[in-house]
Amino acid sequence: GVVSVLTAIDNFPKEKIKEVLKILETYRLIIQGDEGMLTCHLLVREYFSAHFSHNEFIHSHLCSYYEKSSPRGSIENLIEECYHSARAKKCEFFHKLFRSEINHDMEFRLGYVYGDWESSLFLTRQVFKDESTKNRPQIYPSYYFGTAAMAYKRTGQSTKAVYSYFDAIEEYVIDFEGLQTARQINNLINLFISMGELSYAKRLLNFNIASTYWIKEEGDRIWQLECVYGSI
Repeated sequence: GVVSVLTAIDNFPKEKIKEVLKILETYRLIIQGDEGMLTCHLLVREYFSAHFSHNEFIHSHLCSYYEKSSPRGSIENLIEECYHSARAKKCEFFHKLFRSEINHDMEFRLGYVYGDWESSLFLTRQVFKDESTKNRPQIYPSYYFGTAAMAYKRTGQSTKAVYSYFDAIEEYVIDFEGLQTARQINNLINLFISMGELSYAKRLLNFNIASTYWIKEEGDRIWQLECVYGSI
């Protein structure tokens, strides 16, 4: 089956692999892409996508492939590795890749540095059941509701962003995370202002000010208060 084939490929002599690749290229089943990279014919890709997209073993194998791929740490490889780790149900590994290596914790570099909010949203949705952000994330709900909200906002899906912000705020309150609660409320206020929903923004102001008193560090509290008053 699939397992035995992939195991055999791992142990296959390199010269034989080159011969097989040449034959596949002759029949246009694989194609030379940019910079000599090999890619599949569209029909081959669609076939494998339809038949193996839910196979955890294959995704685990692909996750390992991208982990070893060169250049290690390139954003493209990290995105692929992150996606396949999610599909392989390696939840903690996915979280480590997405939060630490790709986004550098709360810096959200995939969106702010690389400008790829679509991939940020796509990867975020992998931790939600059926990829629907209406459901509760399977891991770290406060963080992933927050990343969903931000990605929705940056991709012009304001209404969905509002719902995700409310979900993130609720989860951060449960977690007793004062700083993140205040930040998410402030983000939601700014979103309502950008949408022209000033009455909703005003209703949240007192809540936002009150939430800053949950922040333990005085410097963080003062900085967040400045953000609140900057939104008024």
